[in-house]
Amino acid sequence: MKWLWRYTQEEHILWKDVVSAKHGIQSHWCTSLSKAPYGVGVWKHICKLWEKFSQHKHFTVGNGLHIRFWKDKWLRNTVLMDDYPSLFNLAREPDSTISQNRDGTTWSIMFRMNMQDWEFNDLIKLLQTLQSFSLNTQATDQFKWGTTGDGNYTVSAAYKQSRAFNAVTDHWPWKSIWKIKLPPKIVCFCWTALYEACLTQDNLYKRKRIIVNGCYLCHKAAESNRHLFLHCTVTAKLWNMFYSLFGLSWVMPHSIKEAYESWCCWKVDSTIKQTWKMIPAAIFWSIWRERNRRCFEGLSTPLHSLKAECLMCLYSWVNLSYVDSLDSFSNFVGSLVLA
Repeated sequence: MKWLWRYTQEEHILWKDVVSAKHGIQSHWCTSLSKAPYGVGVWKHICKLWEKFSQHKHFTVGNGLHIRFWKDKWLRNTVLMDDYPSLFNLAREPDSTISQNRDGTTWSIMFRMNMQDWEFNDLIKLLQTLQSFSLNTQATDQFKWGTTGDGNYTVSAAYKQSRAFNAVTDHWPWKSIWKIKLPPKIVCFCWTALYEACLTQDNLYKRKRIIVNGCYLCHKAAESNRHLFLHCTVTAKLWNMFYSLFGLSWVMPHSIKEAYESWCCWKVDSTIKQTWKMIPAAIFWSIWRERNRRCFEGLSTPLHSLKAECLMCLYSWVNLSYVDSLDSFSNFVGSLVLA
């Protein structure tokens, strides 16, 4: 969106001239959406955000050369086509600018046909509204964004706007992932797992990879993200290991997001809170590595070794070091209790 903002603000600059020449101009504020099959991918995807970006636009009128009279928000924070639909239907040029509907210092709104008697009332109301408005022919029109006083676009303001209009963001457990002190590779992997976007066989099938779908761990069901990380019998034994350590009774939720969110929201003592939130990541990562070993190397890890590997991953993340002695590892496992 920041590039869309820059396009509206910067004049007579090389990159804007190149983009405009290649894609065509829809209006003074944006380019046309290119339909070319190649060579336009980056700006084409940026332009797809224009509809969302323009929902929060408004204008400060200067000479009126670039602001649409009927379709842009420039008067009283409303759009005239919505306030006066009967008059808009009679407009000779629906996309005409403010200056095109002026004749010198007076308003001369262009209509394509004569009005009926009942439509004159709307015209009188519109002219009364416009009466106190005057153009500044020496100033240029200004594109403004958002509800801030200066009307400038910022990434933080856009993020807040998107959260305000998207309740899903508030309920997505992103803090439980990005604010845990895990290696960046593991954080990105967990984020992918929560979106159920890991390349399990069901996702490969969606990409037109025709393969026989079966779980490499249990050989009892089709492989999907939910099955692999939650419901597979081998994965369930890793989850049960932690249930036993903490003395928990747990019913596994249906989706990965629900399981991750439920686990991280559990009330635990502050001394093990950070470790507690790392446990799903340790299970996911251990299972994914074992799955890939069986898939690509034809090697199978015994269950007791897989459990030990999962605990050692957790140990290394918590202590920022690998297991250096059996005593320290035993003490760590012994500390995994709910206060």
